[in-house]
Amino acid sequence: MEFNSEHNEKTLPQAIQKEWLEFTILIAEDDPISYLYLACLLKDKVKRIDHAINGKEAIEMTLANKYTLILMDIKMPIIDGIEATRRIKQQFPDMPIIVQTADSTAQGKKMALLAECDGYIVKPIKKLDLMEMITSVLLKTVILR
Repeated sequence: MEFNSEHNEKTLPQAIQKEWLEFTILIAEDDPISYLYLACLLKDKVKRIDHAINGKEAIEMTLANKYTLILMDIKMPIIDGIEATRRIKQQFPDMPIIVQTADSTAQGKKMALLAECDGYIVKPIKKLDLMEMITSVLLKTVILR
């Protein structure tokens, strides 16, 4: 995503939302219902949504594709979301990753932050919370780059 110098902190969120139709998002989620729910929330807002059913697939798909953002479930088979996030961040340190989890404890959040995720959202995820988190993470990653 590229933004010209006309954008400031007040106009950037609107600019990001206009560009959502160009976004490619990877949803790493082993639960089919949770994946379908997230995909339904995003389907008319983004260009493409890919689905990984475990951390190993998420890593492989990230190596093979260019994503705007990754939504990463923490508890997945083969490689969990925390380890998958670490490995992806080693290869792509600027890749925005939002961890999604049912674990609302301080320990769960601490684990996610230690994995260098850019955002943390607790299930059940509300549409407005998801949109605000995506916008916030993209603002942070765009502004800090």
